[in-house]
Amino acid sequence: MGGLYLGYKGKEILDRMDWIIGFNELEDSIDWPFGTYSSGMKVRLMFSLAISASPEVLIVDEALAVGDTAFATKCFERITQITMYGATVFCYTFHGLSD
Repeated sequence: MGGLYLGYKGKEILDRMDWIIGFNELEDSIDWPFGTYSSGMKVRLMFSLAISASPEVLIVDEALAVGDTAFATKCFERITQITMYGATVFCYTFHGLSD
């Protein structure tokens, strides 16, 4: 469903499905209802979907703040690949306001 919101056609999602599932490392739980996923699992799945293509512009918020270091490293490696194809990447992290 998330892929449809991103503008992917059904066939595009199916063509990328193995890559997406392999990237997010949720093979054991991919058939669970999305509502049962933890927030970290949801972010992994949606971020994997978003970077499964080579977008012209990629905006990354605090999505990589959840999850483990190994997954974040893998995501940054993929972001580097995307930029090598000429994409523009904006990364945003909100650290809050100090008193």
